[in-house]
Amino acid sequence: MITAIYRFERFDPATNTELWRRIPRWKLRLMWLQAWLKRDKSARISYGAWLYANASGGGQWLAADMLDWNQEVIDGR
Repeated sequence: MITAIYRFERFDPATNTELWRRIPRWKLRLMWLQAWLKRDKSARISYGAWLYANASGGGQWLAADMLDWNQEVIDGR
């Protein structure tokens, strides 16, 4: 099962924490479809492979179970 995916928002120097925002599932599906139409190799394999490639690279996305003690989730848009 795929957990929630979070996108890096900003770093808060006052509290020394990274702020992350959840990416809605519908938006992930739309982004995957766009990547599929652009012939992205991982998107063409499967939705799960595309999520893994984007969330495991140490970039701007993280899975919920990978958040650390100094990373905070913010709500809203």
